[in-house]
Amino acid sequence: MKFFTKIAQQVFLCCISFSKRQRLLILWGIFLLALSLGILSSCAGTALSRDGALYLHLGEVWYRQGDITAMLEENSQVYIPPLLLWLITVFRTAGLDPICGIVGCNIILMSLLVFVVYYLASVISGNGNIAMVAALLTAIHPNLLELSMEIQREILYLFFSGMFLVLLFWGMETRRKIAWVLAALSLVLAVMSRHEALELIVLLFLSLISFQLTRKISKSDILWALGYFGGSFCLFFILVHLLIGVPIGQYYSAVIQFRLQALQ
Repeated sequence: MKFFTKIAQQVFLCCISFSKRQRLLILWGIFLLALSLGILSSCAGTALSRDGALYLHLGEVWYRQGDITAMLEENSQVYIPPLLLWLITVFRTAGLDPICGIVGCNIILMSLLVFVVYYLASVISGNGNIAMVAALLTAIHPNLLELSMEIQREILYLFFSGMFLVLLFWGMETRRKIAWVLAALSLVLAVMSRHEALELIVLLFLSLISFQLTRKISKSDILWALGYFGGSFCLFFILVHLLIGVPIGQYYSAVIQFRLQALQ
């Protein structure tokens, strides 16, 4: 950690004298650094954890049977959201190794996460130098690199959750309707990666209330935002599940039953 702290301090001091254009070039350089580190790490070999082996097995069952129903009947752990499993079936259908395909997606999304973190850090701190350091730490963080090498849902969850937050802030600042529509799509994909992403809805309400109390957004704008977001979320939730072939009623009734049994 001391090594990463020293790097962050040096980057912070160097960025003070840089213009916005120079910072943008540096940010693209950090993106390429993250991409290069991910590719080099993948060349050293990928890890297959117990959860990763389970995801591959469930994806194979879905691929062989042609729909998710057989997977639900064979495996009781239906709490696993379907997005990662569907990606496995896509790579198998395309004739590609699902391990290489998922790791490749993880590397790309982990690299793009640099831009997400930079935007969020700049909005929260109001300081481009701090945002640049946050982006660099994202690119070289060993835990993120390790996660990108595994068949896990975390990178998907972090990226789409981060995109939801980016679009949330953008929508509150610009009042653009497209921001709320895209935020809804991002949250749907985050929920389909990990169900815990539903907790971000609480953050949405708290953010809108905070902006209204500081008179940065009117009550009518809040109602319009909630209307566009809520309608788009329901629409995308249905459409994405239909697109990947997941029966919403059967799947989520099984999820609820599993959750209730786990509580007993």
